Amino acid sequence: MVDIALLQGLVGGSKPFEAFLKAYLQHFKFKTLTTTDFKDYFCNYFKDTQAIQQIDWQTWLYSPGVSLTFFMCQPCSAVDLLDKQALSLRLNLEA
Repeated sequence: MVDIALLQGLVGGSKPFEAFLKAYLQHFKFKTLTTTDFKDYFCNYFKDTQAIQQIDWQTWLYSPGVSLTFFMCQPCSAVDLLDKQALSLRLNLEA
């Protein structure tokens, strides 16, 4: 599952991501497209953004459940951090 919020964070926040979405919708309006079309367009649009190189598309797109990366990359309070650490431990034990 791809986490749109994480993609937005990797490209610099809501302004660049919203610009991407507008361009994406304009480019693909009235067309049928695939996940590969989205990925290719995203990578081409943000080709100068170094942070997107860390995206593990294979895992994000084809692994079940919510990505642990999403939880670990979101801003959090101290209580949230403890919850994230507990989740990480649980997922590691279940793997």
